[in-house]
Amino acid sequence: MESASEVQVAHIKALRDAFNVSDEDLHGVRRVGQHLNVPEMIDHLYQWLQSSDEFHRLFTDNERIERVKNAQGNYWREFLRARLTPSYIQRRRSIGQRHAAIGLTMESYFSAMNFCVGWMIDRIPAQEFSRQDEQAASAALRRLAFLDQAVVVSALASAKNEVIAEQAESLMQLSSPVLMLWDRIVLAPMVGAIDAKRAQVMLETLLERIARHEAAVAIVDVTGVSIMDNTVAESMLKMACAARMLGCKVILTGTSPQMAQTLVDIDINLRMVESFGNLRTGLAAAMKLVRNSSG
Repeated sequence: MESASEVQVAHIKALRDAFNVSDEDLHGVRRVGQHLNVPEMIDHLYQWLQSSDEFHRLFTDNERIERVKNAQGNYWREFLRARLTPSYIQRRRSIGQRHAAIGLTMESYFSAMNFCVGWMIDRIPAQEFSRQDEQAASAALRRLAFLDQAVVVSALASAKNEVIAEQAESLMQLSSPVLMLWDRIVLAPMVGAIDAKRAQVMLETLLERIARHEAAVAIVDVTGVSIMDNTVAESMLKMACAARMLGCKVILTGTSPQMAQTLVDIDINLRMVESFGNLRTGLAAAMKLVRNSSG
């Protein structure tokens, strides 16, 4: 079994192969770096950035600008040292994660990268490089920049996807509420389209609320369900079965004649569920059940 360091080395080799970054390229980048003034490049970058809306959104004070300029100076000095180590790759990933955290767009990131690479290529000293060496160094800068961008953007995209997934999960929870309606009575309104994942969230939320409130009756209201299909019907059946195991009875409300016919057509057995045409009559029946159980 490969060790973590072996995996990292293999990953770096795969990146170098994918972007055709050779030892000669790394040497060429280091050679160019000996002739470049990184602080000057960062100053030019920020003069150029000030014309963009993104700059004014992200940089609201001079202290933050100076802090980020210092970080970018470190970024490019490390880039020009051209040492592709596991720690180098990890720092690039961290940059992608920070970009996601502050909401930097990929367009802005690529624009800034292209500006800096172009600035460096324009300042390769002709007196120190032959025409052939200058072309090779330019290509090397671009290749290493492409590798950097791939690592940063991959981390940025992963971080954004995690945020999106968390937001989707939060929305799923918000769109699947279970409410304490009355003493020992909870209400689970089913609204809109119900897929398998949302049905599972609703089931888990319902069971948690039943246990928390020691509910005797759970009303599942389907008035707002757009389509009654197997997924919805099976979800109601699962809710009824699971609730019964917790000593809670399920009442179904909001069923239309069309829904009832659909349930018959798809052969879903809901005999354990008492059904009412609207929430008002269902709540009256639930309150009666609670009174009887208390008495």
